[in-house]
Amino acid sequence: MAMSALGVLLLLVYIKYMVFDDVSIRNTPRPACPHREDRGFTETVVTSDTQTPPSTAIPDAKRTSKVTNVLFLKTHKTASSTVLNILMRFGEMRNLTFALGASPVLYRLGYPEKFLPGYALPLATGRYDMLCHHARYSSAMMDVVPIGTVFITILRHPVKLVESWFAFFKIAQRLHVDMDTFLKAPHKYYSKYGIVRGLNMVFTNPMLFDLGMDPIDSLNQTKVYNKILEIDEVFSLVMIAEYFDESLILLKYLLNWSFHDIVYFRQNARKKTDDKTEIISLNRTRNIQITHGGDMKLYDHFNKTFWRRVHTFGVDRMQRELKQFDLEKQYWEKRCISKLASYGNITNEEFRPYETMVLGYELAPEMTSDVNCVLMATTQLPFTRKIYRRMLNMNQLKSNVFNAKLIRG
Repeated sequence: MAMSALGVLLLLVYIKYMVFDDVSIRNTPRPACPHREDRGFTETVVTSDTQTPPSTAIPDAKRTSKVTNVLFLKTHKTASSTVLNILMRFGEMRNLTFALGASPVLYRLGYPEKFLPGYALPLATGRYDMLCHHARYSSAMMDVVPIGTVFITILRHPVKLVESWFAFFKIAQRLHVDMDTFLKAPHKYYSKYGIVRGLNMVFTNPMLFDLGMDPIDSLNQTKVYNKILEIDEVFSLVMIAEYFDESLILLKYLLNWSFHDIVYFRQNARKKTDDKTEIISLNRTRNIQITHGGDMKLYDHFNKTFWRRVHTFGVDRMQRELKQFDLEKQYWEKRCISKLASYGNITNEEFRPYETMVLGYELAPEMTSDVNCVLMATTQLPFTRKIYRRMLNMNQLKSNVFNAKLIRG
């Protein structure tokens, strides 16, 4: 049987990243980690006469053992808000416990400081089922989740990440500088090394920063190498934003979830300012590769391991899964969404994005009471408040006193 064009493309991308593999890191022995979960990939048969919604055709054999303990290290400007929505929806519909920020806001667990247990609202009993809000990685995370918790994160190519970061945080308006000028000498705009003035966000190697490295350490190749080994040891899956759906398919099998569990409406999608696609200059790319050399090594390594994993999963099998997943996404988009809308044109406050430059969703009038549609369209801050109120009402938190200060935006 001839392989389709998509199958050929997946195979070529896999071969590309296998040929130039970082052998030294790949062959370094990895010590056992009690939190790392390596689940084998097994075939799931999907019939050709798929019912509506498509996920109903997926056998239920694995659904009795869905993984409910997940730690998602949320990197920034990497499609992580969409992953967060998926995890919050899964947990909210099952009354799972979440690590929420003790101060100053619910969605931030001490960030940008490295995580400490005291940064999370304490539970009445036990450990958190899910830790997925804004937190900077530290080994202390292992003390607040059960043994066997699956650790996951997501990375994005640094060039694309920096461009998104520059636009989203409105650096041109804040600092009165265009991107190319900023990239030539970013240190001129730091309040301290790596931290952009007036923003309290790291510019230099931000993915490594989120994963626990200090900005100055991310310039040291040996320390970056050791950090990559640590991430490889602790995290069961490192997703790649450029291959978002492929990443979710791997996540689905890692967690024994269904297509319905991973379906999504994209969060934090920026409005298009015009129909022109900006051409990334060679100088800009080179400058980003210099300032983000550590993140480049991080991304390159896990991009290669990602495609090895796709190969293990099966290229043809991945192609079939993607087609089935597309049907699932199309079903829910047609069922739920009336239109994409900008901030000022969204009537329901729970669906309004945090930034005016970001698009949100208006639901079809008859779907405003459909829990799946509502939760997929709900943005991060109102969703987190919803979880907080539910955990209070179920006496899952140590203190049952409502704290209004924590729910501010």
